[in-house]
Amino acid sequence: MKSHKKEIITVAILMAAAVVIFAGILKPEATQTKKCSLIYIPKIRDNTNDFWTSVISGCKMAAEEYESDLEILAPDKEENIEEQNKLLKKAIEQKPDAILFSPSSMDASDELLKEAKEKGIHTTIDTSGAPFTREEPFFSKFEELMKYTDLLLLDIKHIDDEQHKILTGHTNQNILDLARYLSDINKPVWIRHVLVPERSDNDEYLKKLDAFIQTLSNVEKVEVLPYHTLGEYKWKELGMEYPLEGIEPPTEERIRNANELLHTGK
Repeated sequence: MKSHKKEIITVAILMAAAVVIFAGILKPEATQTKKCSLIYIPKIRDNTNDFWTSVISGCKMAAEEYESDLEILAPDKEENIEEQNKLLKKAIEQKPDAILFSPSSMDASDELLKEAKEKGIHTTIDTSGAPFTREEPFFSKFEELMKYTDLLLLDIKHIDDEQHKILTGHTNQNILDLARYLSDINKPVWIRHVLVPERSDNDEYLKKLDAFIQTLSNVEKVEVLPYHTLGEYKWKELGMEYPLEGIEPPTEERIRNANELLHTGK
């Protein structure tokens, strides 16, 4: 498995309702003589929106943990592509060490991302892979996006398709197909696996996932992300039944076990 050697100057494109990825951008082992400057551009900054509030809060917590300076630039309205692109252009002109970008459109920012790459900004996509398909018009747009992308952080929530449907409500076939496609084009990938007791925390499934990862030629790193209950209250506030009710986070022993079976090096 390759090691990711570049000092990270990153544009992170959050394609899905994803976790904050500063840990994947700012490497603890990277030696820095000054604070890293970061700009995050979400779709909107809205204190009444639990999702974006959580993402922005997570960014701030991670920036503090990594002793970095963080600036938030956000449109007044969600899906305001024109305003978001203006903010992205402004961010590029400021030349920070890293820009995190949650795009309202998959292809409307291609030229700006191209500009960022030309200026030496390392580009990263954080994705669950759920939107991926080889059908048009998606696939051509995705191929174009790959021209300006150096690294993908890909979540594989479950290796078993039926269990993946139980856990997420969706198949994993297109997600695994994305992993294969990225391997075929030799696009560097970090694989992240959410460890959920009673769901994915099973030695048989972990071994199957490891076997699948070993078939890929482009994986630089594998990470285990322990399940947590921080979002449970959101379901209750919406009057919805929490699908993982009663499931506690994995124990340290099970986390170590998953790291061993997935050969993460931890």
